[in-house]
Amino acid sequence: MTERRVDWMILGLDVAGLLVVPVVVSLLHFTATESFLASLTHYADATTLQGLFGHWAVHHSTAHLVGNVMGYGLVAGAAYGLAWLVKERWWFRLSGLTILVVVPPSTALASDLVFGWLLPGFSYAARGASAVVAAMLGLLYVLFLGFLQREFDLRVAISVGGNVLIGTLVGLLWVVGDPPWTTVVGILGAGVAVLLFDVGSRIRSDQERQRPAGRIHRVEASLLLTTAVFTVLLASAIALVPANPFAGPAISNVYAHATGFGMGITVGGWGHRYWTARSWF
Repeated sequence: MTERRVDWMILGLDVAGLLVVPVVVSLLHFTATESFLASLTHYADATTLQGLFGHWAVHHSTAHLVGNVMGYGLVAGAAYGLAWLVKERWWFRLSGLTILVVVPPSTALASDLVFGWLLPGFSYAARGASAVVAAMLGLLYVLFLGFLQREFDLRVAISVGGNVLIGTLVGLLWVVGDPPWTTVVGILGAGVAVLLFDVGSRIRSDQERQRPAGRIHRVEASLLLTTAVFTVLLASAIALVPANPFAGPAISNVYAHATGFGMGITVGGWGHRYWTARSWF
């Protein structure tokens, strides 16, 4: 197998592009005037064009800024590394740019509609790149599914990817809703049992059909890959969620995370279908 050469110029440009978001938000937070930051804030009861498209670049506090920068760095870096591995960096660039342009106004308008319908009179000020970070997490999830489908098969992508998503949502449930630990352990145990049953049945099927042992080892490796990716996604999701999301206006932040994650999956899946020569889906 030939060794893959690294184009350092392209790699440097890509890294510089990834650094644009943390650099811009940090410069604005520490150098911009309060009146300018206020003009970029999205207010539910006073919507402006610059607020819709610019609220992702301003933050409520330094701690809020640090959390989003760290989350973005972790998720975007992992997504780029996986995109490089599967040779889909062009699609990753287009998806990342689309997320920056489309996700902030879309999540803000969706939040206004939802809270205006469910909680009449509820007012909040939207600041921060939470939806963008969550959308990048959704993009990473799509990349992960595509990687599984490409390296293994569709069954592995469905079983492993589904269990990773369930595990991440259960982790969020634990952080957000504080359910009984027996419920969490039961759901996680059921997910692991389904995964083990699926992997075991596939290994047995391979043995019955006398397939090469290499395929069996690849299926077994998918279990280890599941554990690693689940750990990363769960840690990222927990880091994105505030300690008490249902206290006051912080509920809008939780909704922004959920909407951003869903939009990241949509942008990634739609983009790979129409921006690349071969679709995963």
